[in-house]
Amino acid sequence: MVMSINARKAFEELKNLGAPVRDWGKNEGYGKHVAFVLIWANDDTSEIYADRSGRYIKEQYVDGKYINPFGIRQDIHEILKKYNLVTDWWHEGQLIIYNDPDAPGYHHIRD
Repeated sequence: MVMSINARKAFEELKNLGAPVRDWGKNEGYGKHVAFVLIWANDDTSEIYADRSGRYIKEQYVDGKYINPFGIRQDIHEILKKYNLVTDWWHEGQLIIYNDPDAPGYHHIRD
């Protein structure tokens, strides 16, 4: 599936940030609505972008707002929020980003 305009913009911003994003979708075994995939850390795990386990990135609630929601690093969350994207954990190591803003999963725009 071709990425939506918002997904493409987020993909490029995340890529420029150095985040390990992959243009993976249905051909790689993901659902047909998946725009791209974010790998949780870079190759040597010296930089972590998302952490489902909560060991490296802690979700916090400060002044009525979640910081690092669902273990997604705040700067990554802000980019996904900016483009009204929805994410879900594929498993512990991959965060899938959907093209459809109405997809089930975590709606970044809500925070």
